[in-house]
Amino acid sequence: MLRKTLTKTIIPIAIFLSSFVFLSIPILKAPLLTGIDGPYYAIQVRWILQYGRLKYPDPPLTFILMTFMTLLVKDTFLGIKLTVLIFTSLASLPWYFLFSNRNKILTGVASSLSFIINWYSLRLASDFMKNSIGLLWLSLYVFFMFQYFQKNDRKSLIFLVISFILTALTHILDLGIAIFYSLTIPFLYFILYRKIDKKTVIILLLSLSTIVIGLTLPMILGGDIYKGIAFVEDLIEENNFVVVRAQNFILSIGMFLTLITVSLILLKKDKLSLLFFASGILALLLNLPIIPRKWLFRFQLMNMIPLSLSIGSALYLTEKDYKTFPIIIFITTLLLFSSIGTYNLVRPTIIPPEYQELKMIVKSLEEKGYTIIIPDVKIRYWAETFSDKVYKSPKDINTKIVFLFRIHAKKPPIFTKPLWIGHFFIAYSPRNKP
Repeated sequence: MLRKTLTKTIIPIAIFLSSFVFLSIPILKAPLLTGIDGPYYAIQVRWILQYGRLKYPDPPLTFILMTFMTLLVKDTFLGIKLTVLIFTSLASLPWYFLFSNRNKILTGVASSLSFIINWYSLRLASDFMKNSIGLLWLSLYVFFMFQYFQKNDRKSLIFLVISFILTALTHILDLGIAIFYSLTIPFLYFILYRKIDKKTVIILLLSLSTIVIGLTLPMILGGDIYKGIAFVEDLIEENNFVVVRAQNFILSIGMFLTLITVSLILLKKDKLSLLFFASGILALLLNLPIIPRKWLFRFQLMNMIPLSLSIGSALYLTEKDYKTFPIIIFITTLLLFSSIGTYNLVRPTIIPPEYQELKMIVKSLEEKGYTIIIPDVKIRYWAETFSDKVYKSPKDINTKIVFLFRIHAKKPPIFTKPLWIGHFFIAYSPRNKP
């Protein structure tokens, strides 16, 4: 009874709290939302609350969750932060249960903590929040897939399907990884076991049907499928190899070799070998130098999946109760200190005094009947958190306009004159061409 309470309740709670604390220190410390995309989420939440819809087409689930949390805490910024912190921290637990359900408790602890305590998860949670929240649904999908393989029960199948749908409604990159596993694991199953299993057919059909639906009815996925199409087009047109950083190259090779080696050792003895083999392939694909530069860094942020499974797979072979504990302490400490060093990179794109001045000048200009043009997306997103009269360019705008820039912007627009100068921003109004 005590062991069951420890493994099913106390340890998962400790893992969640450890993950939450690790992520929350830099994110909650910042008074504003962090990252370039931080204010984007505030815009979407504001539009749901004011107009009942999103301003920008996107998979809706993340913003609905953020809106509920905002209503609960009555603060948009705090509501968004708590949503991403809670859901991202929960994403570590399926990896714990994946191993603990096979009586590998310490392996589960190491795998789950290494899934969150790393730079990749920290960057996702502090900037690409939709992607970060999708990690929970993706993790649950992988967990229930192997529960289904193990138990062959309807309950696991239902939760598997639900997790996949939630992944599709959250972010295209999470969905892409889910589809990768859905295609790769049935193929590996057929190659290794030389037979077609009903369970693998269901998983394969699930991913194929999602691809068809996404292509024929793209708005069901919030138009996210277009990002996938754009990536494929860029990949086909790419002629230059990206120089992958040495540490990323070494890490990807190390993860690949670890996962493939363990999967070959467990071949046909344990169906987790399918997951390890597929994740070894994933470790290489996420770091391929042929991926266009603008996509590669986003793919590399998903390295926490093969990283977590590399550590988990290695310990899966060697775990011997307390003898494994020092290894887990060492791995966790190594990841923790390498990640804490990047805390200072987690920050908003503007400081609070800038935000206050921005609110003041935008409100003042709107009261005078101006429509405000802010070409810099880092500033425009912040202005859109409280205003609907802010645009990227003056195209198709018939009202009188004003351009707003940071005061140290290098090139003000031609044929303009300063209208207002503050501590951080400067507004220019058009003047007649000479």
